[in-house]
Amino acid sequence: MTLDTPPTLAERTGVTTVLAVQPAVVSPRARLVAGMLCGFSVGVIAHGLLLRPADTWPSLLVASFWLLSLGVSGLFFFCAQRLTSARWSAGLRRAPEAVMLLLPWAALIMLALYAVGRHALYPWAHTGAFAGDPAIAGRGRYLTASGILIRALVTFALWTLCAWRLRRISLAQDGDPGRNLFHHAAMSRTAVAFVVLFAPTFTVTA
Repeated sequence: MTLDTPPTLAERTGVTTVLAVQPAVVSPRARLVAGMLCGFSVGVIAHGLLLRPADTWPSLLVASFWLLSLGVSGLFFFCAQRLTSARWSAGLRRAPEAVMLLLPWAALIMLALYAVGRHALYPWAHTGAFAGDPAIAGRGRYLTASGILIRALVTFALWTLCAWRLRRISLAQDGDPGRNLFHHAAMSRTAVAFVVLFAPTFTVTA
């Protein structure tokens, strides 16, 4: 060690063993229970749509939006920590990474909900909804089924791409500690891109 080089953690502590992080293993019983719960949930949703659709569609919308918000919140938290160079959250990095992986599934649920239930959820989705009020008829050009679907697809694709790239870089950083600075810079660039895109995409999709 030279005079101008700070000692490493191993040199300060005398510990040179690196503990490998083992992936979590889900038992077959846990998979079975999760599958049964999913099947039960589908049955409850179908029962509600048959008997009380006016109450079930808004409930599905709120639940789907909550799931999507959870995923994008994890992604935003992760990016905020990168941009502020926060060190306190380094040990918690896996938590937002896991949460933001909900994004593609939540996006699929939201898209399916819009495609199937938009007429039950949104009065403006009906043909001629703005015909009786010329003052707001211009909204009809913005609130078209195809326009909303395209904006949602673009937004969800960008968010999912950012989440996937950050997760991929994070795993690569764990497997190649020698290129830590390279991976750090790559994650920071992706975080900047997401934060810049988040405000306009969230606004036009809301």
